[in-house]
Amino acid sequence: MSFTNRYDHADIFLQHTDALLASISDPVVQRKYFGFIAISAVTVYELAIKDIIFRFSDQKHKVLGNVSRELYKRLNGRISLDDLRTRQLKRFGDRYLDRFNRLLDKQEQASLSSSRVSIKESYANVLNWRNKFAHEGEIANTMTYIEIKEAYQLGKEVIDCLDQALRR
Repeated sequence: MSFTNRYDHADIFLQHTDALLASISDPVVQRKYFGFIAISAVTVYELAIKDIIFRFSDQKHKVLGNVSRELYKRLNGRISLDDLRTRQLKRFGDRYLDRFNRLLDKQEQASLSSSRVSIKESYANVLNWRNKFAHEGEIANTMTYIEIKEAYQLGKEVIDCLDQALRR
């Protein structure tokens, strides 16, 4: 199974909420959905990251695959850009970390040039929105439905860069 199949769970939920939110007049209830979208988005990010790491590890060596599965069994919440760099990629060596940084910077520049939106900030925002909702029960007051959907889609580009960096 491709790591991109993991996105289906959140994508289907977003399709459902497109129609549903139009029928909800209570802004408080609408904002609760924003929190659930953020939780769904981060969940599929985590699963996709695990899939990429496991595929890479399995291709490198059977033992590395087994060790990675044990090490990343509970990746929960440790997927910020800093975590990806220092906790995940650094373990595999500077070669992969450097490749990730190079790919991410290139994609970031392309996104900023074409749409003036940062994929790094979008990814970080989704993680922050999820953490705020999951741990504090709060939703950022400035977030809109369109913004969370766009941030989720842009955050996928960070995962794509990780996938490209961990290709043999």
